Amino acid sequence: MRFHSFGSGSSGNAFLLDVGETRILFDCGIGIRRLRAGLRELGAAGRLDAIVISHEHSDHIRSLKSLLRYEQCPVYASDGTLREIGRETGWVTLGAARPERIGSVEITPVPVAHDAREPFGFLVDAGTERIALFTDLGAPDPTVNDAIRESTIVVLEANYCERMLRHSRYPSFLKQRIRGGSGHLSNDQCAQILCDALTPEVHTLWLAHLSENNNTPPTAVGAVGSALGSRGIGLPTRALPRHDMADLLEPVAVERSWQTSLL
Repeated sequence: MRFHSFGSGSSGNAFLLDVGETRILFDCGIGIRRLRAGLRELGAAGRLDAIVISHEHSDHIRSLKSLLRYEQCPVYASDGTLREIGRETGWVTLGAARPERIGSVEITPVPVAHDAREPFGFLVDAGTERIALFTDLGAPDPTVNDAIRESTIVVLEANYCERMLRHSRYPSFLKQRIRGGSGHLSNDQCAQILCDALTPEVHTLWLAHLSENNNTPPTAVGAVGSALGSRGIGLPTRALPRHDMADLLEPVAVERSWQTSLL
């Protein structure tokens, strides 16, 4: 099994899950040249079995139409998302909490609070691993927590530092949109979800969709790591790069520890 990010942030998001016989791209919001180069590097170019879209914002679908000139595979998304991007023949509608099997992978769409038509995060059962993939959500939600409780790998948004956003040059309406219930998660909100929902089954944690202007990897990792540490959770925490590839299954030197059960 391989699981890679091609970049995560407001400038673009894309993830490749490759379990050998099944290759699925989750979102395709980065530039087509960089996306194609990454797929070629991983041996997946022209071999995708599906493209799964979380929602219609450009940082998640920017290269979709261009990529489909090279990939002969269906697109999966919610009815609302497919309406927004223009449904085509053979595309598949995902239903909330309705598992969808693509090859050897089962994907359960999880509704999230975000200012799109019908956005989803995903719980992905890849057999040996279960991935909670949530890059855009404006508020904690019990269904998101439930998905994290079932996972072994967590990718969760930590978009902004409240202090940095408060003192940023963003106009008031944009600050309100970001911190509103259908915008994005702060570092502290991300930490609270993880403190509430993580179980000892989780071995890998990545923070996603960090703001370029209102967050930094050390700030996000420090806030989340400190909150987990206060609960006795020694789970290595890393932030996904905005513009570079990352192997999400790359092990870290620090071993995880779990002194406090949250169950």
